[in-house]
Amino acid sequence: MVGSYRGERGRTHVQRTREIRAYALVSATFSAACAMGGTGFPDIVRADAPNADRADSVATDSIVSDVLADASVPMDARPDGAGNDAVTSDRVVRDAPGCILPQIACGGTCVDATNDPTNCGTCGNRCAAGMICSGSMCLSTCPPPMATCAGLCVDTRTDSTNCGFCGNRCPLGSTCASSSCAMPCAFPMLMCGASCVNPLTDPANCGTCGNACAGGATCSAGVCMTTMGTGMTGIACVVDSTCGVGRTCLPAGFGWYGGYCSFLGCTGDADCGTGGACLMSGTNRLCYRRCTLPSDCRAGYICVNALVGTNVCVPGCAMDPATVCGPARCDAMTQQCTPTCVTSAQCSTGSTCLAGRCGCTVTTNCGAGNRCYTATRTCGCANDATCGAGHRCDLATGNCIVM
Repeated sequence: MVGSYRGERGRTHVQRTREIRAYALVSATFSAACAMGGTGFPDIVRADAPNADRADSVATDSIVSDVLADASVPMDARPDGAGNDAVTSDRVVRDAPGCILPQIACGGTCVDATNDPTNCGTCGNRCAAGMICSGSMCLSTCPPPMATCAGLCVDTRTDSTNCGFCGNRCPLGSTCASSSCAMPCAFPMLMCGASCVNPLTDPANCGTCGNACAGGATCSAGVCMTTMGTGMTGIACVVDSTCGVGRTCLPAGFGWYGGYCSFLGCTGDADCGTGGACLMSGTNRLCYRRCTLPSDCRAGYICVNALVGTNVCVPGCAMDPATVCGPARCDAMTQQCTPTCVTSAQCSTGSTCLAGRCGCTVTTNCGAGNRCYTATRTCGCANDATCGAGHRCDLATGNCIVM
């Protein structure tokens, strides 16, 4: 008879279909529970059952029987008339809360299985009395350098709640470093051990904690630099390494005949070593070789009074006026450049006087390998060859920079 066909055990085709769907629901529920990190079914209770607000676990056979019982009820006899979807319409599914690794869901609660002695490594794995859970394993003692605090393995060197010893909580806003509580360091200071240090100048922590400068070298701008030895400032050079770590060889292409060992950015005479002086040169500070007599300077250099009581060796402009002086005029008597002016006639050929200083133009002879940068009215490098080994020419500014 149409609509009343019965298969094995007298069940209708519709009932078997419901049962198949019910088994699929059970399978999907089990899979979802496993995906959430659990070891069985999530908590499922009837909404109208006693204590339905509790998340008590329901045995697997109970879940299956409940679902199959629903499947056996004709769809048109269900109070909500919801059809196939009514299989779960009278259930409340309580999923475990969303846990953030390394936490996992155990019994509806997020626990850290890496250190929870009642759920060590997996839910329900309880460590024996006297043992602790560390790294998801039950251990009799904490591995060094960890210490046991309230049944947990902690590093008292860095743990702000157990700083130095168990229960020593650091004040709000402070950190635990080397087993001591300390407030954060103000920029540019850096916390190294239990102290704030300046990594820009501290030779024991140059640039970063623990980077000690060797051989008595100084720390400048976070870089270890060898202090210039006696007489090193102003010696001839071709490459920076001749002058010491962190030092600069001023190039011949800029008028420093034969090269000139210096320290670009020195902060004091100590950076220049014995026989050197740290002086301003334009917008930079450079190390110059001290002198008393002209004979104290190399060929091509003259001894000039830079400050009261401070004489230093600088290039004389007579050998190459254009390269040494650029737009300024070279005084043949003193061999010094005269950058100040009243009229353009006091500047080099092709240069002009503006606001009391000589400035170059496109017709100024800036010397071999140099050209005029009209935006700043100064002479600068025209190519990398002018800057010497290990440097390149910054064509935006005309300055030689380290490669």
